[in-house]
Amino acid sequence: MIQPTFSIDKISADLKKDEPINLAKAYPGTYSISDVASNLFGQMKVTEEIHISTNNNHTSEIKIAFPGQSYHFETNFPEATLFVNGKSTGKRLEEFSVLGPFPEDQEVSLYAELTSTDGKKLKSEQITQRDDVWGSLYFTFEENAVAAVSTDHSEDGSDDVEQKVLDFRDAYENALNQHNFDLIADYMAPGSFAEEELMEYIKENDGKSYTYDFVENEITETRKVNETTYEISTFEKFIFTNHLGEKTDYEKDKVYTLIKTDSGFKIKFINIKNTDRNKL
Repeated sequence: MIQPTFSIDKISADLKKDEPINLAKAYPGTYSISDVASNLFGQMKVTEEIHISTNNNHTSEIKIAFPGQSYHFETNFPEATLFVNGKSTGKRLEEFSVLGPFPEDQEVSLYAELTSTDGKKLKSEQITQRDDVWGSLYFTFEENAVAAVSTDHSEDGSDDVEQKVLDFRDAYENALNQHNFDLIADYMAPGSFAEEELMEYIKENDGKSYTYDFVENEITETRKVNETTYEISTFEKFIFTNHLGEKTDYEKDKVYTLIKTDSGFKIKFINIKNTDRNKL
């Protein structure tokens, strides 16, 4: 899903697809506008000039079309997880109807990954969106190499929830830096405290200049509470850079509570047990 941001002069607003908004009052004239939208596959930008003229309704409608292309795909293992630019999307190929849209000015690397019953990672050939064949991208695995592949990595399912948390961390880094909650929405249990908290945090920081660099994400303990609930303990290290370029090193111990839903395990709570911070 694309989350566009529109700006004209010093006025900015977040847009939703096919939903009009009232932006601002303006005198007739020519204005420079810029639009930014991001999704799992990158960031798309548009800069153009528009002309506002007088009319009987005293309104001017601006329609924005972002340059980008979507692709169909083929695979012999739809349960494989899609990776974009080396990072897991946390989604299986079978969860996508199409891939994209992709930025026209960026080459995006793609591959799919399976895990064998002995824990080995199996990857499809790495491609970019420009390797399409008549509008389709191909993620194929050699059948003999993945004969033992199963999406159930362990008898109790703990491998699945551990990987879910690690995939979430990859997605969360992108969500923070792109100010886009949609990039982690699929990891959240609907209506949960974790969903509400992270949605509000990203919203509060929208428009602020900063970067997060996730350095380490380690699973330290996994506890099966019952058949539908797991608690995953983690050690996480990242570097935060503020708008002044000042860097702070953070180390956190957390406990993620995941519950089983109709669409797999989702994060319900995130409990921060300890935080250490040091100025760099």
